[in-house]
Amino acid sequence: MKNRVLMIGIDGATWRVLGPMIEEGRLPNIHKLVSSGASGILHSTIPPLTPSAFASFHTGVNPGKHGIIDFRLYQPETGENRLVSSVFLVHRSFLEIASDMGKDVISINVPLTYPPPRLRRGVVISGFLAPKVYPGFVYPEEVFYNILKDTNYRILGQSLKQKMHQPVERIMENFIEVESVRYKVARMLMDKHDWDLVIVHNQSLDAVQHGYFHFLDRESPLFSEEMYDKVARFYESMDREIGRLVENTDDSTTVILFSDHGFKLIKKTVSLNTFLYKKGYIKMLPRKRRILKLGKMKRFIEGIDSHGVRYKIYDLLGIDLRMRRNLIARYTSRHEVYERLPVYMRNGCHFGNLFFNDKLIEGKDFVEEVIDSLTGLKDPETGERVINRLYMRDEVFHGSFLESMPYLFVEPAGDFSFTPGLFRGSVFMDVDHKHENTGGHAIDGIITIWGKNVRPIQGVKCSIMDIAPTVLALLGTEIPDYMDGRVLEEVFYKPPEVKKVEYSGERGVGGEGLSRDDEALVRERLEDLGYM
Repeated sequence: MKNRVLMIGIDGATWRVLGPMIEEGRLPNIHKLVSSGASGILHSTIPPLTPSAFASFHTGVNPGKHGIIDFRLYQPETGENRLVSSVFLVHRSFLEIASDMGKDVISINVPLTYPPPRLRRGVVISGFLAPKVYPGFVYPEEVFYNILKDTNYRILGQSLKQKMHQPVERIMENFIEVESVRYKVARMLMDKHDWDLVIVHNQSLDAVQHGYFHFLDRESPLFSEEMYDKVARFYESMDREIGRLVENTDDSTTVILFSDHGFKLIKKTVSLNTFLYKKGYIKMLPRKRRILKLGKMKRFIEGIDSHGVRYKIYDLLGIDLRMRRNLIARYTSRHEVYERLPVYMRNGCHFGNLFFNDKLIEGKDFVEEVIDSLTGLKDPETGERVINRLYMRDEVFHGSFLESMPYLFVEPAGDFSFTPGLFRGSVFMDVDHKHENTGGHAIDGIITIWGKNVRPIQGVKCSIMDIAPTVLALLGTEIPDYMDGRVLEEVFYKPPEVKKVEYSGERGVGGEGLSRDDEALVRERLEDLGYM
């Protein structure tokens, strides 16, 4: 009997929410996995953002080896920020490696699988960084015509901007429907294939928590049992779907339930660039004022957006589709500004990241002064410390991309979240729960491993980099020696054999990533979730 692995991703899941729901009896299937399996904390990457986390998830290496820390990747040749896609993965994914080794792989909705890798054996349905559902979104394409075309398969549900206009229960029903179709497709493919590895990812949980964490965190001033019950319906549906997937397995299957990062409540955002400007560390204003005015116009239009109002305004202004996307691309690529700043946060969200321009600073005194100022940063209203911890890049990363990474990463404390901004009027901005997202990413995600060979232990601690080598070992395949992660041998009665080898070869990705128009579609989705 061959070994099988069923992986279920629940994006952004945190024990902070799942724990109480398990105790309340809302999640019986997850409770079964937790109580009779090995469970604990999965540490995400720094920063704990989807692209960085899933790049390490796929490849088993730290960000210093894959170079991805944000949804945008700066291209020094052109001075542009391009949205990340699977073509930016330097190393082959463990999905591809397993397929290379003769395993039948099914991957559904996993981030950084667009364009879909051309597996030797198996199926890939791309994740939420794909622009739309169409034949090229799937490999092989015949799966689109045979299965997806008639299932109303969607990448994500309603825009979170609709929470101003629709009741919570209606939006939850929309997300439930989206994920129910996804799980149905997973079961169909599992029945059709003699699979070895299946991974299905629930992306909607991330959107639910971004938009409604103020109703999930009992410490939130906006928490109420009534609203908590309404949002909890999504979790209850997710639990039922997980139960159906697990029922579709036998004793040869190891089930891995995981999240790529955790979540936390956000009450205030903090603009690091504004802080640095007001402290005098940034003294140059951007020269291209016209571009900034266009950017302000764009933000104003998006701020009043409802039911496509922004597009009607664009049309009235005579701004066609290609022009508006070019303007946005120019506005979001500010390298010409950053080149003249000694220190700055370029991209990112939730966590801060700081680049220091070696050409404009002398010695380490400037860097140490900035660090001292950040360490002392407090909320002027409450006196709370804003920063939990500072990470130097060479403390947390190693690899060929080290020198291109931000010099300093900033982990927010409490209910704070960092944003780049650019010389805005206020360093601190209260989050408006009616119009803005109240949930942000945290480092500590969840991990549960369940199966006949799994020891029932609690308190497991692992890294997201450990997933790839552990799954390959469970499948009995070789593990590339460049992987930084380890096999989680301690959770098994009989640990799988670890066979490390030198592994190389070109990745099997087709296409050239996202076109400009496709980037604009994905960018809108990311803006809706608060990532840009």
